[in-house]
Amino acid sequence: MYRVLGREYIDSIYAEVKSEELLEAVQGSIKQLLMKEHRLNKNNEDIFEIHNMSEIKKDLRIYY
Repeated sequence: MYRVLGREYIDSIYAEVKSEELLEAVQGSIKQLLMKEHRLNKNNEDIFEIHNMSEIKKDLRIYY
């Protein structure tokens, strides 16, 4: 990975869902996968953040 990205870690992952109704389930699945792969438990679940564009758009509307 270092030769491609210039670092030894991944700092972001992008995913797309077919419909908004699937968004919450997909976010949960991604969170579970990250926790499993990094061997984290419930005490460490705040180590990473998951954001979606609808949340970001909503936050931006507040400011503009």
